[in-house]
Amino acid sequence: MIERFDVAVVGGGPTGLLSALEASRRGAKVVVFEEDDEVGVPAHCAGLVSIKGLRALSIKGNYVQGYIRGARVYSPSGEHLEIKADRNLAYVIDRVEFDKSIADLALRAGAELRCKAKVDRLMWSKARVSGVKVKERGCGEYYIKSGVIIDAEGARCKVLRRAGMPTPDLELMYPAVQVEVSEDLDLEDDVVEIYLGSEWAPGFFAWIIPHNEGGRVGLAAKNVALNKMLRKFMTRHPIASRRLRGVKVDKYMGGTLVLGGPAPITHRAGLIVVGDAAGQTKPTTGGGVVFGGISAKIAGEEAARAALEGDERAFKRYEERWRGLLEGELLWMKMFRKRLSSMTDGELDFVIRLSNRLKLDKELTLKGDMDFHFLTARNLMLSLRALPLMSRFLDTIILGLALKKLR
Repeated sequence: MIERFDVAVVGGGPTGLLSALEASRRGAKVVVFEEDDEVGVPAHCAGLVSIKGLRALSIKGNYVQGYIRGARVYSPSGEHLEIKADRNLAYVIDRVEFDKSIADLALRAGAELRCKAKVDRLMWSKARVSGVKVKERGCGEYYIKSGVIIDAEGARCKVLRRAGMPTPDLELMYPAVQVEVSEDLDLEDDVVEIYLGSEWAPGFFAWIIPHNEGGRVGLAAKNVALNKMLRKFMTRHPIASRRLRGVKVDKYMGGTLVLGGPAPITHRAGLIVVGDAAGQTKPTTGGGVVFGGISAKIAGEEAARAALEGDERAFKRYEERWRGLLEGELLWMKMFRKRLSSMTDGELDFVIRLSNRLKLDKELTLKGDMDFHFLTARNLMLSLRALPLMSRFLDTIILGLALKKLR
């Protein structure tokens, strides 16, 4: 059996669904394939998203679980830097409800959603991607012919490889584990806590994110037994274990953080790559909802133009547009992530201690941006108070400025 659509989307996460929403709004006949039983399940995300970034995506729904005004960052030795604003800066979101909210919008716009449907391979017409083969539980195998395929599969990158395209830097893909906990946490309900140190999360960090029903506790690291490391963090960390005393673990979640920056190329004839597979996630933190969502809206718009108007320049235009907005930031974040991941516990202690001595909490509150971290660094460079700290990262900042200029 062969079915025909204007746009076929591989993956029913936020980027795939936002792509489908935008293409459908422009009159394209769209189908989304999600291999899991339902959208949003299982969740793979900490669910901390900036209010400003989420507003840019314009997703209405009942998915907000809490509000965050600040962060407390603990050094390996236990000293902390606290950054807290006089307003809410971020939402803690229920990713299942968030994904379902986007799915509902896409369906109302005319898209079709098929769960339990796994894209098995690509179809080709000469050198052009022209469709997909699908295995759907309960329906068997079938083929989809489509003017445009949008690859929003996430970090697995199977479709990307089958298209013969390069993936984001595999060396900077970090496995992550997280638990959802209930009962009250022993910390402020509007402050996220970040924990650094090779004993607890080598090369990355651990986190506690409170919300209205409890919180999320997790970490990412390479070359360690993650579940064992998380249990150790929750029960033996001198500060975090007190925060988490008596909490009940409701469920475990796992995933992969794509920290390797943008993939070298994210399109070819008939194919657009978006989200984690395109490396449109923040290498500093692993967050991908905002940058992936911004790129997904561009992808849906250009996919509709390619499918409905026969505009073959739309594929390249997608690449140019999202890179123009985000590539400089992502490349700098990748450099900064490498620097942070290579720092010793002593160096991390020094950075936190120096930040406190320089009283940079107010500078970071006024000049920080949750999504655009190079913008934060550049703004701090203009502050005399911050210069002693920023000089420690001068090489990465100069390279960032050069990248911005070249772009």
